[in-house]
Amino acid sequence: MLPKHFLDIEVRGAARGGPGAMAAIPVLSRLLSALHKLFDSYPGRFAVALPHMRTGRLRHPGNLMRVFAEHRGDLDIICTALAANERILGSVRLGIIKEVPEEPELGWMEYRRYRIPGRTSRLEKCREYRLMASDELPYLRIGSASNGQAFSVHVAALPGTRPQQCEPNGYGLSTATRPFALPVV
Repeated sequence: MLPKHFLDIEVRGAARGGPGAMAAIPVLSRLLSALHKLFDSYPGRFAVALPHMRTGRLRHPGNLMRVFAEHRGDLDIICTALAANERILGSVRLGIIKEVPEEPELGWMEYRRYRIPGRTSRLEKCREYRLMASDELPYLRIGSASNGQAFSVHVAALPGTRPQQCEPNGYGLSTATRPFALPVV
């Protein structure tokens, strides 16, 4: 997949960094959960960016989720599915599908899932280190469809370069083993 088209999905009433911004977190969490189900049905066809996310002491995922796809028709699938999702539709505003410029003025950014080993991991020191490092990263809470457990999906934003190919995970994010960047538009 190459990011040639994108769709902005904005949380209603949650101005970027303004009043109501905290209300964006549960909406974005529900949105990512719904998108994850679609992404599983169409593997490797969608990538996600959080262009308004903040890291550091005041970490926040922002109020906007940008979904990229190679083909415009793939983003039409997203629009149709979200229009039928009552848990999300009233809380978000779907933008229009746009083309990615050939050379984005602002460059490329990687949105990577930052994994933290589980409590039962044999890598205790690694878990401690990654937990401390994750204190500066925004996250979304997702419920597992298989076991009902809730978990956090932490996201790190890293400068990147034009990808030759994107292989997003089930959440539309890059991973340490399959890194890729998305255009900043």
